Amino acid sequence: LEESVLTVRFTKANGEDRKMICTLMDKYLPKQIEGNPDHGRKENEDTLIVWDLEAQDWRSFRIDSMYEYSFMVNYND
Repeated sequence: LEESVLTVRFTKANGEDRKMICTLMDKYLPKQIEGNPDHGRKENEDTLIVWDLEAQDWRSFRIDSMYEYSFMVNYND
């Protein structure tokens, strides 16, 4: 994710399916004055925190809930 934009599909905690276009590429991330995207949360290796390009906000999902992903070769922001 630090080198790509992905479309991921996963099942949310409430059972709904979700599609998200996300990344961790610096050029898409907001400029942060201090801190990090986890907002002080305890680190969880089962959860991935990503930048949602459509919502323009930080989102997270459980890695084991992801059932599909694809690389976006030509993402235009």
